[in-house]
Amino acid sequence: QPHLIIFYLRDLSQLFHSYYNDNHVLSESEENMRSIIFCLSAVRQTIANGLTLLGISPMQKSNEMKDFANRNNKRNSNVKNKRVF
Repeated sequence: QPHLIIFYLRDLSQLFHSYYNDNHVLSESEENMRSIIFCLSAVRQTIANGLTLLGISPMQKSNEMKDFANRNNKRNSNVKNKRVF
């Protein structure tokens, strides 16, 4: 039942996003920062494992995300500029 993995990953991603927005990791003590980064790395690995189970290759770097967004924007602009009769 792959939908269970999808729902879990969605929920985990939402929790991660909320945590990241609400907490200032860089202002923590070094010991706390190491613990937080360790936990965040575990979340990253869990999401990567879940995506792999679904046959999806997780993006490794934000540059890959930027490249993906740029390709998507170019494709969308090409569609907008085409005439439809």
